[in-house]
Amino acid sequence: MVSRAISIKFRPTTRVFIPKYLIAFVKYRMFAYLWRNQNIFFNRMNQLLFIIDPQMDFTCPSGSLYVPKAEKAMRYLADFIAEHRTELDDICISLDSHHLYHIGHASYWQDAKGNTPAPFSQFTNTSQWKPSQAPLEQVNEYLLTLKKQGRTHTIWPNHCIIDSEGWQIDATLLNALTHWNSFRKENNLLPYKTYRKGSFADAEMFSVLSTFDGKIIDLSTLPIRLEDYDQILIAGVAEDVCVAETVHDLIRIPLLKNKIRFIKKGMACLQPDARSMQIFKTAIDIFGASYL
Repeated sequence: MVSRAISIKFRPTTRVFIPKYLIAFVKYRMFAYLWRNQNIFFNRMNQLLFIIDPQMDFTCPSGSLYVPKAEKAMRYLADFIAEHRTELDDICISLDSHHLYHIGHASYWQDAKGNTPAPFSQFTNTSQWKPSQAPLEQVNEYLLTLKKQGRTHTIWPNHCIIDSEGWQIDATLLNALTHWNSFRKENNLLPYKTYRKGSFADAEMFSVLSTFDGKIIDLSTLPIRLEDYDQILIAGVAEDVCVAETVHDLIRIPLLKNKIRFIKKGMACLQPDARSMQIFKTAIDIFGASYL
């Protein structure tokens, strides 16, 4: 038998020209996909930065209710956002949002002569100060609810009036948030979110998460789902008022256990020795919270 050699001719490989812009587009889409799903691929912590009431009336020395050293806290947070921009999955900002006529402002109250109470006045009943417009029975019930909680009603300087300069986000922090937004937009990701509280005239709302009577709000009204995050980083002002009240409510939500982290340098308080400051220790001792 005569064997025959088999000759196989290969066709030259066809070269396909792919435009550089198309290659760049594909790389961009791949990066964006990996970025959006990095928690799955790289087992990374899903982080929310939750900043409470970082507004000019609180953070600027000329603000109507300035919190000492708040501007320093805002600079720290601005630097923190710039440094950790790729690690933060969401940022949510609460905004204290009042009308001029509000139960925490002097114009809501008057005495028998028509005078209004001075800023930082405190009272637990309507023996001297009565509501100028609201029903007396309603206000008495409100004050009684506060008293049962061990609280005293306080008159604050007019602050965070909706659309006023003092209501705006601190300028230094806002600049950092704007840059973070730009970075997010480049990667097809959502910008930071805001949530207003305190617009109801007949009751205070210090905590982001509850009404004056201590009832947790419908959490679906928030622009974020707290349970979706592995870590919730807490900062803002005032540490002993709205931040402390919000922490008090966070540790009432079982799904958030071991997820809360406090950014101490990103807070400032009115009274460092206030009883409300104990909530941070409680959160650490019984809820697995910690400081960064």
